[in-house]
Amino acid sequence: MTVSKRVRYEVLRRDGFKCRYCHASDKPLQVDHVVPVALGGGDGPDNLVASCGDCNIGKSSVQPDEPLVEDVRKDAMAFGRAVSMALYGFMESAEEEETYIEDVLEMWESAWDKYDLQCPPPLAWKSTARYWSKLRIPFPVVQNAFDVAVEHAIGRRIQDSAVFNYAKGILNNRIKSALAEAGKGVDDGS
Repeated sequence: MTVSKRVRYEVLRRDGFKCRYCHASDKPLQVDHVVPVALGGGDGPDNLVASCGDCNIGKSSVQPDEPLVEDVRKDAMAFGRAVSMALYGFMESAEEEETYIEDVLEMWESAWDKYDLQCPPPLAWKSTARYWSKLRIPFPVVQNAFDVAVEHAIGRRIQDSAVFNYAKGILNNRIKSALAEAGKGVDDGS
């Protein structure tokens, strides 16, 4: 079995793009099996290290009980824990995003409920709400945009089917204004 390009890159990154044997960082690197496949070593990151060509060719087969093998396993385990923690952070972000999306739907419905009316959001509303979540647009700003847009529909200035896009336009204008204000603050040094 061959080592994938992704695993090769992750091993090189884990080892700081330096040879694990001589610690050189100015030579082309390869990925070396600590315990050779011929001696039962696998292709997993816990058996792979970054190695310069000279060290890779010049070393003899490293036995499984040598200190380098244990160091590589410890590094691989630490790297695995770090990846797991990063993925856990993504999971928390996804949960927060889903909560935000649910709250956006509630705000949409609330804007219509004020007039004892119902209007489903357009099909692509979730991707828009996801975008707003990434921008961390505060809920009162979203609610205000929905309220203004629904008021325009009630006053027959826009059609019900255009309300969500109208609210989206309000928020886009507010985002532009916020960016301009933030830019002024940065320019003023405040």
